[in-house]
Amino acid sequence: HLPWGAIYPGSRAAYAIVGPHTPIWSLHVHSYCMLPDCQMESFISFNMTGNWYRVMFGSAEEAKKTLQRAGINYFLYSRELAGPGLGITDLLPLSKLFSPDHIAEHLALRWTDGTTSLLTWPGPDTQPLDDDWIAGYREGIGHSTRIKNFPLNAMGDILQRYNAMPHPWKPIPLPW
Repeated sequence: HLPWGAIYPGSRAAYAIVGPHTPIWSLHVHSYCMLPDCQMESFISFNMTGNWYRVMFGSAEEAKKTLQRAGINYFLYSRELAGPGLGITDLLPLSKLFSPDHIAEHLALRWTDGTTSLLTWPGPDTQPLDDDWIAGYREGIGHSTRIKNFPLNAMGDILQRYNAMPHPWKPIPLPW
């Protein structure tokens, strides 16, 4: 239903950089990549890590270590896919690591065509995220109804309650 069909052009370019069997975590559902052994993963279809709560509620450094242990070192963001009507489908921008106020401290551009960006940890093959990139990212977050409506604080409270509870866990009332 989108003009590029089963291979999003930005995903094709990212795959050409990282190679087969290398996971790329996409912030978008529509960043399809049906090329052989292209491992494009996203929030809706994949379990990022068994420690998702550490990525979402831990420090940026803890989130980075958790992702690295899971073998997730590349992240795809597209201004095109973050626009009105599509939006970011992942909750990562709510984490300290991917927060628009701090993402440039922790991640860098491995590649961009000006629309789609492949992010990874800063290193010799990367470029820092600039103010224009951050502004576009912030705008994309603003278009995301999933991010706007996600009960992050309530989820954090539930997590704290379960972590404080001895096993076996007992049901707790949910705020929704």
